[in-house]
Amino acid sequence: MKIVLPVAGKGTRLRPHTHTKAKSLVNVAGKTVLEHIIERLESLPVDEYIFITDENGSQVADFMTRKFPDLNCSYYVQEERLGPAHAVALAAPSVNPGDDLLIVFNDTIF
Repeated sequence: MKIVLPVAGKGTRLRPHTHTKAKSLVNVAGKTVLEHIIERLESLPVDEYIFITDENGSQVADFMTRKFPDLNCSYYVQEERLGPAHAVALAAPSVNPGDDLLIVFNDTIF
């Protein structure tokens, strides 16, 4: 299974918290939004996490490398804000016909 995480949003409604960090790296209840999401997905047979980031995607990549070094992650940059469907489409190079795919938006902690 592959997980697509579109995390390219600016998080304008979370300012000032998102002035210097990605929305997915904002702390909620002692953990980042991304930590909450990844921990909830740990029980699934995930082969690859595919992140769609903005131009500051290195924050997310650095965090994932540091916090979850054993996970297989790929990163694609959404250079223009063309919506969530466009963001998901950017994951196409990592997705093959027949792959199980789960799209998880970081606006919701579950």
